[in-house]
Amino acid sequence: KRTVYPKKRTQRDELCDAIDAVLKQKPKSFDGFVQALADMGFEFKDGKQPAFKGENQKRFIRLRSLGEGYSKEEIQAVISGKNLHKSKGGSAKAPAPKQFQMLIDIQAKMAEGKTVGYEKWAKKFNRKEAARTVILLKEKGLGNYDDLTAHIENLSARFDALSDSIKVAEKRMVEVQALQQH
Repeated sequence: KRTVYPKKRTQRDELCDAIDAVLKQKPKSFDGFVQALADMGFEFKDGKQPAFKGENQKRFIRLRSLGEGYSKEEIQAVISGKNLHKSKGGSAKAPAPKQFQMLIDIQAKMAEGKTVGYEKWAKKFNRKEAARTVILLKEKGLGNYDDLTAHIENLSARFDALSDSIKVAEKRMVEVQALQQH
């Protein structure tokens, strides 16, 4: 049974994405910004509360209702270079992948007094985690244990080299700082 539904793309999300795209093009003025949105199919209504309407929309959407970073004053500040624009980002994007978890020691949990239902759930959970691990290894091109150990050795050697270079740089910074004080 489905319990999680993907987030629906709203007209406000579409307008925010269009505004983000136009601001990335760095328009010279607010009028240029409005013209760029008009080229994308949005109608502009100026006034006390400026608003935009998409091609298939019935009503205008006020800029101030889009949230932080989308009011007329904030957009003008971004265009003039006083502020940096922060897009809303994650609107209706796929959720971040779940973090890996350690496998459950089923025998230890059963010794603690867990039920048969928990045991079934834990077995299923362990199978899913093992499958996710295998998929991750295949994505990384690690088909067998020898490849995995070679990859680990390469990563540890790289880590050691980076650690050594950081230590050398820190020593050099201390020497330079001592020279600056004299």
